[in-house]
Amino acid sequence: MGFNLTVWEETAAAILAENERRRDAGMSSELTLKSLHPASARLVYNAALATRAKRILEVGTSAGYSTLWLGRAAMENSAMVLSLEVKPDFAEMARENVKSAGLAEYVSIETCDAVEFLPSVCGEAKFDFVFLDAEKTEYLAYFDLIWPHVDTRGSVFADNVISHSEALAGYLKHVRDLADAATDTVKIGNGLEWTVKI
Repeated sequence: MGFNLTVWEETAAAILAENERRRDAGMSSELTLKSLHPASARLVYNAALATRAKRILEVGTSAGYSTLWLGRAAMENSAMVLSLEVKPDFAEMARENVKSAGLAEYVSIETCDAVEFLPSVCGEAKFDFVFLDAEKTEYLAYFDLIWPHVDTRGSVFADNVISHSEALAGYLKHVRDLADAATDTVKIGNGLEWTVKI
């Protein structure tokens, strides 16, 4: 199935609608979707386009809302997205959404524990764009595994740095103390920390 913007928009809207339906139904946190704020999604997409990102890594897929935005950027950049999701049912849902949106050839979704999987996937690989939106307590572990494999001028975006400021205080201090990074908080959605390797 080829890419069609209308179908892509419908798929993205359906994920957000399902996200709200589950929240309104009072489902447990294990079952609710963790969709990126739409304004944050557009910023991440724009940044991936502007930096001509070719090797994109996402940690935390959920149902694939942010993945659709990254996949669209990958399509326009002739790039690839590798997305990691620990929950099999969410990973399968995301695969179906990516396929429905016509982006399957630009996105690969792995069902795995990111901390365990990242050492094997990084290896000699380099990434020029990384998006973190998974377990907040693991952000530091994700970052330290990934950072040595981020290209110079590559970006790492971390979501929820305002909405989960206490949980991510250690992460923010860590990236701000790095000698080889320029970083700032973007006050959009739930707050994004944008860290660039220098």
